[in-house]
Amino acid sequence: MTIVTPLPSGFAMALQCNLWNCCQRIDRDAAHVGAAPLDIPVTAFCFLGDSGRMSRLVLGSVLRSAKLGGYAVPACNVFDAVGMDAVLAAGERLSSPVVVQVSTRTLRAWGPRRLRQLFAALVAQRQVQAVLHLDHCADPDLITSCMEAGWDSALFDASSMDFETAVRLTRRLVARGADYGFDIEGEIDPIGSVRDAGRRSAVVDISRSVDFLERTGVSCFSPSAGTLHGLSAAPVALDFEGIAALAERTGLPLVLHGGSGLDDRTLRRAVDCGIAKVNVSSALKAVFRSALGAAEPAPGAEPLDLLQQFSKEAEAVVADFVEALGSKGRSCVEH
Repeated sequence: MTIVTPLPSGFAMALQCNLWNCCQRIDRDAAHVGAAPLDIPVTAFCFLGDSGRMSRLVLGSVLRSAKLGGYAVPACNVFDAVGMDAVLAAGERLSSPVVVQVSTRTLRAWGPRRLRQLFAALVAQRQVQAVLHLDHCADPDLITSCMEAGWDSALFDASSMDFETAVRLTRRLVARGADYGFDIEGEIDPIGSVRDAGRRSAVVDISRSVDFLERTGVSCFSPSAGTLHGLSAAPVALDFEGIAALAERTGLPLVLHGGSGLDDRTLRRAVDCGIAKVNVSSALKAVFRSALGAAEPAPGAEPLDLLQQFSKEAEAVVADFVEALGSKGRSCVEH
């Protein structure tokens, strides 16, 4: 039997920060003498609520809890420290789990290790349940670099590959990720864009998806169900029946891309059909543009003021999705 003794939240937070700082100093010393750095998973230091318990978060278990609990987790794409902290702030304020997502372009600009360290430093200052996730990546080597840097999960985007290649490479990444406590989100059919809005809406290919899932062992799956990346002016027609059928057939948490262009009613219905993770990117980019460049800045406007405005607006966007997806108050819920 394992007994966990709760710690005062302030003491637990201080202990967490001290542990992280010690690891950082050991890493620097190791680099100085040419030794290999510590390979410590970033979320080994995630703080969960007032109990003082520290735990490694796994995307699959977070999403399984969401599916069983009838809610979905917002997965928000960020590109800098300000946006990342805004996502974490919304999660902390509303006691919601959040997924912090990064594009491959952002990953290449920052580097996997620096982004992992940034994420850990920001999480250490908040009481929030958060996962660090790489979005839409078709490069197995890049995903492996995130595993080695201590990330939590990635979407291996095999939508441009033939089916057998997609199965083989996805299965290989799932097996490799198991050694790191790293989950793989699967995708085999392309998600559309608002630039493709004139095309016929996609429907879920049930048999093809089930075959892929049975042969790969991914932790969650992104079906092509009619959503579009970007902010669509026209209504988006989702294949709710296909989503529900796939969720019932497999029992696996499903992921919905293009969340920025959907209204609350559509989001809620998608959750009821089995969606457990909703991706949000364009809405955050829109408030960034609004805060930093849409209006003529006042004479003498300070960059810090503009960044703080972006932070405030980005946190509000994430909070709206938390409310719509029903994840408010769901941090630390386990099923």
